[in-house]
Amino acid sequence: MEGVLDLDVLTQARELLAQCANASVWSLPDSDLQQVLATAHAARELATSVTAHAVTEIDGRGLPKTQGATSTASWLRGTLHIDIRQARGLIEIAADLHRRPVLDKTLSTGVINTGQARAIGDVLRDLPDHVGADVRDAAEAKLLEFGPDVEASRAAALRCADPGQCGAGVGGQGR
Repeated sequence: MEGVLDLDVLTQARELLAQCANASVWSLPDSDLQQVLATAHAARELATSVTAHAVTEIDGRGLPKTQGATSTASWLRGTLHIDIRQARGLIEIAADLHRRPVLDKTLSTGVINTGQARAIGDVLRDLPDHVGADVRDAAEAKLLEFGPDVEASRAAALRCADPGQCGAGVGGQGR
């Protein structure tokens, strides 16, 4: 991580996004409209990364328990007004990013999106317990090589213990 989060900067970003959300896009030329789409999508992905980092810290501090919640998921549900499935998804991506610093950096720099990070996290979590850290690292590196070409649905279907086989099913390769 690059340093301590500046809450004022995050608040300003939210205010700027609110201005953009309330602005009309109908008069924009096609190329600008495409750039709006790409930029808004990138901002959403970065916001997910920030949220995941906050969830990791909140969970690690036990904040939900100190506030009387039965679990972090139920605390997130009540705090963010999201359904329990979304809350569990946030906890899962937060844990994956916390366990896998390379995956975290790749998401937080915009190389991959949240769906791709989730899929890669799923694959790594589903590796057999006997698989060592070196193989997990190699599998992660192999999947990240595909970067934006990783199709989340295909990567999620990938279950391999051999990093040499991790290309099957991603980026249109393999099966």
